[in-house]
Amino acid sequence: MKHRIFRRRATAAILITCVLAVPGVTSPAAASQKKAVATPTAKTSAAARSPKPKTYSVTVDATRFQPEVLNIKPGDVVVWVNKDFFAHTATSKAGGWDSGSFASGGSWTHTFTKRGEFPYICTLHPTMKGTIRVK
Repeated sequence: MKHRIFRRRATAAILITCVLAVPGVTSPAAASQKKAVATPTAKTSAAARSPKPKTYSVTVDATRFQPEVLNIKPGDVVVWVNKDFFAHTATSKAGGWDSGSFASGGSWTHTFTKRGEFPYICTLHPTMKGTIRVK
């Protein structure tokens, strides 16, 4: 009886060794270690879920900002593109940012990081008005 038990254990040990030696086959312990390594961290998951910043364009033409009101999210980028015959500015009424003068065919870019409503004008043509809403 003892001889049969020893023989079964020895056969089982040989089978386990052979299975572990086959390429691509791993033990349950090794598989769980791989899963632990492959599992993303909470920080990685949060980064993967957060949307990438978008770039929006405001066209400056016929002494107007188009669109006049633009709704964006924090981190988004706005590019003002001057398609008018005249130089223009995009200047915050609150004084937070100012493009300076940019000529016909030129552009200016600003990234909005804070939430809020940001009215702006062209200092060269004060009737030109626009608003960026960061929600």
